[in-house]
Amino acid sequence: MGRISRLFKHRRSAMNARQYLPDELLALSLFPNLDGVFRKTSEFDPLYNCLAWALGITWAWFSHETRLAGYYWPAGVPREWTVPAIQKIFAFHGYVEETANRDFEPGFEKIAFFVDSNNEPQHFAKQIANGKWSSKLGQHIDIEHENLECLENGDYGNVTLLLKRKAAGSI
Repeated sequence: MGRISRLFKHRRSAMNARQYLPDELLALSLFPNLDGVFRKTSEFDPLYNCLAWALGITWAWFSHETRLAGYYWPAGVPREWTVPAIQKIFAFHGYVEETANRDFEPGFEKIAFFVDSNNEPQHFAKQIANGKWSSKLGQHIDIEHENLECLENGDYGNVTLLLKRKAAGSI
């Protein structure tokens, strides 16, 4: 068997290892590094975005621009999509301590800021109780993923800030 044939056979068997649903294929098309390290945890839902999801909010889409029903921006926060403004939103919810540690720390909840090369926030992920991360992909699906690296270096940029707070019920 020639080298090309072996590569094709390996690729075909790897592709057949898991059958993805259409919305999962969309996630993979945007973030190829997700392959094998994520699972879908919700259906398509345009009511909330990743910023809301990271805060546990599923009733509003956070937007600094739109002032219509269904959109939300907290009072007292500058109406700008910047790291400092959004950091204030998280501070209102107790996320005030910065950390460089991406690992799971029992008793803490963490938020990751994904920022592009223009220093504009593009995505927010939250670490959940099992140590994995959870993300809302735009208005599409929510996913659970093994690490933050699987979403980096693409449309979301890179993680430039991690915030943490004490988990509810921890001492």
